Amino acid sequence: MNVRTSVTAFACAIALASCIGVVGCSSTSQSASSSSAAAESSATSQASSTAASTPHVEATIACKHNEDSGWVELITDSASFLEFGFEIGDSIDLEFSNGYKLEGVPLYTDSYVREYEPVAVAHKDSDAVVLKFNAGDDLWTVAGLQNEASPQVTITLRERGTYLDTEYSRKLTYTNNIANYGSETVFANFRAISGGKLRSNWIYRSASPIDNQNKRASYACDLAEEAGVKFFLNLSDNDDKIKEHCEASDFDSQYYADLFNAGNVKAVAMNFAAREQQFGEKVVAGLVAMSEHEGPYLIHCVEGKDRTGFVCILLEMLAGASLDEIRADYMLSYANYFGVTAQSRPGVYNGIVTLAFDPLVEVVTGAEPKADLSTYDLPACAEKYLLDHGMTEDQLAKLKSAILNE
Repeated sequence: MNVRTSVTAFACAIALASCIGVVGCSSTSQSASSSSAAAESSATSQASSTAASTPHVEATIACKHNEDSGWVELITDSASFLEFGFEIGDSIDLEFSNGYKLEGVPLYTDSYVREYEPVAVAHKDSDAVVLKFNAGDDLWTVAGLQNEASPQVTITLRERGTYLDTEYSRKLTYTNNIANYGSETVFANFRAISGGKLRSNWIYRSASPIDNQNKRASYACDLAEEAGVKFFLNLSDNDDKIKEHCEASDFDSQYYADLFNAGNVKAVAMNFAAREQQFGEKVVAGLVAMSEHEGPYLIHCVEGKDRTGFVCILLEMLAGASLDEIRADYMLSYANYFGVTAQSRPGVYNGIVTLAFDPLVEVVTGAEPKADLSTYDLPACAEKYLLDHGMTEDQLAKLKSAILNE
């Protein structure tokens, strides 16, 4: 295996539970995750005191080029690598045999970093340990290893558990049992969006009121009916899929079916690929249809979290809501499903903001990663996004008239 190791302290690898896109313009609830929260709390508590307790862990390992994927693979399996004393969530330093260095690289079980950032991936059940720039340049070439006869990399533990909160933020789980949630509203992830000039109690969002795979459809449908919703924007299904839902043995969403049969549901069947042109075009098609119907409106996908989250971010920006208001609404889905709040799990909360919320705002604003999003004219950016993806000026005016208090 051509491995030389120098390990002066040993730590067991953490067993983790299994479980988450640009255009330009100028510049408390109860959830079902108590057991995972307890485990995370323990691990996070351990991570908080790591600066003083980080052991010396170092391994020099032969590596090879994965030409198809553009990354560096260590010639060892993940289990053996973790036995050297590294743990998922650690910060590690890399030094290749030709002197090329990367410092503070996160060690995750998947590529939980922003595009073009370095990451080491070591899943306990995988045969390979991977070093790469996520969706970026070929690390082998960048590191200049092409002419190395027997390339190796020395990996040194920089700090224990630095990125553990982010690892947990990407492995959150929830149950589909309403008894584990504080209310039907929380269970259905149902609420009105607000901020800026948005009409009050006019645009709602929720888990799917028609697709019952997560056992929330009838609750979301009943809440929509109580709110007087007259139009549904369905981001996840097409018309044929809606008909299948209506024929399912557990179908209990007659109000939705009635609106669908009356032509008051627009289904756009979007994949969650926010950086793609087609994604934006489907968003526009859905919003144009919505503006041509009478409100109140409800926007949903399956969970009402990702695709729905993006469309609500866009509408809140268009309405002039503050970045704080937009972020708070987006993150409420994580409170509803997973019990994650800024108070209960600040590290995980911040990890979700960095890796899930911020990139969606960057899609609309055209901001570079980690830019100060508060400096952008959010309504202007939202208008530009809609126009760049096929909305006409007249359609934009009609949409604003339909949802805003002008």
